[in-house]
Amino acid sequence: MAKKLKIGIIVPPFTNVPPKKQGGTERVAHQMIEGFAKKGHKIFLFGTGEYKGSACFIQIFKKTISERKINTTLIEASRSLRLETVYLAKVMTEIIKKEKDFDIIFNHSRGGYLFLPLSLFIKTPIVNILHLPMFQEMADLLSCYKKPNIITISNS
Repeated sequence: MAKKLKIGIIVPPFTNVPPKKQGGTERVAHQMIEGFAKKGHKIFLFGTGEYKGSACFIQIFKKTISERKINTTLIEASRSLRLETVYLAKVMTEIIKKEKDFDIIFNHSRGGYLFLPLSLFIKTPIVNILHLPMFQEMADLLSCYKKPNIITISNS
């Protein structure tokens, strides 16, 4: 019988999992969660908002970024980006605290490359799944790492 793994999965903070409408990345992550759960693995999901599925939910923010009514005439236009970076920093903090709870972590977040430096300091492998096209600056960054653990969703 194959070893049952403890798997961490990180999703972007923009919509619920599974998504009600738009949310291709979240849909792929949800299918991954359910597939791993059917094989008997223990799944932990880092996310925001509401979650319905087979994983243990580690809620980082109570509301998704899409649920927040961000009025850029009243606050800075970069608020969504700033919320996303706070979310990623909080996820990294949780991973550092709970590192021994995971055998592997799959990162679906849009800023997946931000986890590369963290992977140098923890033993748990982080697999970064890129859902968006790679660009030259990202490729240059990835080339600095011996084993960046990258999966791309498309040939782009």
